[in-house]
Amino acid sequence: MLPEEVANVDGVRGKVKIVERLEYESFQLGDDEPCVHEAERAVAAIGLTPIRAVSNGGLDANWMVKHGVPTVTFGAGQNEIHTVKEFVDLIEFESGCRLAVALATQG
Repeated sequence: MLPEEVANVDGVRGKVKIVERLEYESFQLGDDEPCVHEAERAVAAIGLTPIRAVSNGGLDANWMVKHGVPTVTFGAGQNEIHTVKEFVDLIEFESGCRLAVALATQG
């Protein structure tokens, strides 16, 4: 059945208006970016292996980079984000907390 064929019990059809707008600017940090090196050092300091990866979606980092503040994003154990099945892996979350402390205290 085509959408234009769907109607309610009174024969009324709905309408949809789609407005497109850019919510988040994409970004990629350079290999020589100091925040990348500091992030990798902190990850190694807590005994993990740093992995550089692409993340989809809108993050605070998108806004910060757009405004001239190079920003690395870390996962915090989130899975199936923004769905009814969303959950947090507590071991990964705890690693994220240890990482935050390492970043705040390393010199």
